[in-house]
Amino acid sequence: TGITTNNTTLTGLTPNTYYHYFVRRDCGDGDLSPWTGPYLFYTNYCEATSQWTGDNINSVETSGAIVNISNVTNGASPNGYGNFTNYAVQHFETGETEFTVTTNWSMSVNIWIDWNSNMIFDAGELVYQSTMQQQTHTALISVPAGTAIGDYRIRVRAQWNSPPACGTINYGETEDYT
Repeated sequence: TGITTNNTTLTGLTPNTYYHYFVRRDCGDGDLSPWTGPYLFYTNYCEATSQWTGDNINSVETSGAIVNISNVTNGASPNGYGNFTNYAVQHFETGETEFTVTTNWSMSVNIWIDWNSNMIFDAGELVYQSTMQQQTHTALISVPAGTAIGDYRIRVRAQWNSPPACGTINYGETEDYT
């Protein structure tokens, strides 16, 4: 209720939740159109898929954190996307963690961390961008000072050229962690 523009931003929604909404038009003078809907939307991160799934991330490992990730049996995820958010690396603010990403072909790798938990991988949240195509990428990533205790989505994406955080790519794989 109370929406008076064509666009609106909803706040206070729960992540990973389906919501329904209905729409009707206020034509003025108490004249209202019938409701249309329900329409469905899902509060989650943008999709990241691949058309051809033969170029894979073989492993993601971290070291130097309080709790580390060791996911060495992954790769070839359906549609080029692997949800590994049950793997969590844990560290304190200003702590440094080394990420090692291994691919089955020489590819570029980018890593984002959604530090502000807005479910968008903003440009400023790109914490590693490979400068060359190779099979093993190593990045030293620091938790920014002032980062609140909590869970943050980590997106690792590999493809033959510098991959975007979202959308469908031709070749490569995407994996999400916590």
